[in-house]
Amino acid sequence: IWGMDFGDCHKSLFAHDDSVTGLSFVPKTHYLFTSGKDGKVKEWDGDNFQKIVTLQGHAGESWNCAVSPNGMFVASCGSDKVVRLYERSMEPLVLEDEAEEEREKMENELATGETSAVPGQKQQVLPSKKTVNTEKAAELILECLDISREYNEELAKVVPPAAPPPLPLLMQAMNCKTTDEYLVETLKRVRAGEMEETLLLLPFSAACEILKTLPKLLQKEYQAEMLCRVAISLIQAHYGPIVAGSDLVPVLEEVRNLAKKRIEELRDTIGYNLHGMAFIQREIEEKEGVQLFRDATKSRKQKNKIRKNKEKALKRAFMAL
Repeated sequence: IWGMDFGDCHKSLFAHDDSVTGLSFVPKTHYLFTSGKDGKVKEWDGDNFQKIVTLQGHAGESWNCAVSPNGMFVASCGSDKVVRLYERSMEPLVLEDEAEEEREKMENELATGETSAVPGQKQQVLPSKKTVNTEKAAELILECLDISREYNEELAKVVPPAAPPPLPLLMQAMNCKTTDEYLVETLKRVRAGEMEETLLLLPFSAACEILKTLPKLLQKEYQAEMLCRVAISLIQAHYGPIVAGSDLVPVLEEVRNLAKKRIEELRDTIGYNLHGMAFIQREIEEKEGVQLFRDATKSRKQKNKIRKNKEKALKRAFMAL
């Protein structure tokens, strides 16, 4: 929220769990409505920067919202192909009660509770928080592993002259030709900030299945950075059972070697691109006699130095008087 007098930012609101898709002010007031890809429409007070009410209107993403000229109605549309119309009621709202109800509702929706601990191990303290989205993401990963296992079993039973079995519907929907691509696409759909919490919800058997698949994925040069992060999170979460059994030791050694190789390739690529861009920058600056980029911190330090010198000069003048 920006001020029109000095153009400064008064407040930044974390409005939705996903991208904000629409914003509309109530005419002649400082109240505003926002819509987001999390499917919610929220009303805010622009004076004290507090949320007034949350409207659970759409089954999918909420794409936009609009307020009537008299401020009595709010309309929203979304990916569920529905237009919702809300009417303002005369019932008074208590912000503390609304916030408490939302908090209780979120706690009740968590099927596995708020703890982030693997059975038999110490609870991990993570910067992220378990949400309904992390539980849904864990369910999608488990579903992916089940479908991939069943498809591989059917594929192994096929005699070479015969046609392979048809791809599962979910693999077709994600445009995946193999189970490896299906697993990578499923992991890519998990938000980066929710990856650790999602992997903590997986049972040990599912973690072992993913770890055994990682060498093939790293060899095919899929999302190396994401796969390394998945491997580290799973090993940290299930370190005890992994060390107790010797089945995964060869797999982890292979994952370590392949991950090191892929990370070195990424580092070399970044270094090559960085030096290439620096070379192009120098050529342009020499040819046109202009400086494309300059260090903003240097000018800032120079301004601070001049300001401090002026302050010292004023202090000396006062002392002389």
